[in-house]
Amino acid sequence: LDNITGQISASTSNSTLRATNINTGDSQAKFRNNGGDIRIEGFVGGINAKNSYGRITIVDFEPRGQSNHIRSTSGPITLEISQMSEGQLVVANRHEDIDITIPDTLSAYLTLAVDEDGVIEATHFPFVSDLVQPNRLSLVAGAGDVDISGTVRGKGNIYVRGTKGE
Repeated sequence: LDNITGQISASTSNSTLRATNINTGDSQAKFRNNGGDIRIEGFVGGINAKNSYGRITIVDFEPRGQSNHIRSTSGPITLEISQMSEGQLVVANRHEDIDITIPDTLSAYLTLAVDEDGVIEATHFPFVSDLVQPNRLSLVAGAGDVDISGTVRGKGNIYVRGTKGE
C-alpha cells in the first residue's frame, strides 16, 4: 500500500504487509497479519494493528486520536514515533519485546508493565518517575499531554528510547 489517504483496512497471512506514506486523517486504519511481518513507513492518523508470529515495525509514526492499538503475539514490535501531540497509544505484546523510540521533547505519560523476569528500560529523554515497581514503571515526560501504554505478557522486555526532537 503506497500513498493512501482516508480509510484503510488491510489483512493478509503468511506474507509481509507493507505500507508507506499513509494518512488516515480522522479515520482509523486497520492492519492484520498472521505469520508474516507488518512494516509501515510514514504513517499519520489512528491505527489498529494486530499480528501473530511476525514483526510489527512502524517508522516515521505520528499517532492521532484517542484509539491507537498495536497488538502482537510471538513477534517483536518496533515503533519510531516522530510526533504525538494528542491522544492515546496502547501497545501490547505476548512473548516478545516492545521497542519504542520517541522524540526527547515528547510530552507524555508512559505506563509500562512486563511479566516476571522482564526488563523495562527508559533512556535518552527527560522524565520523572511516577511509579516504580519490579515489573511496572510509570513515567512523566514534559507535561504528560499524551498517554502511551506498553504491556508484555510472557517473556519479553520494553525499551523506550529518546531521540533528538525538534
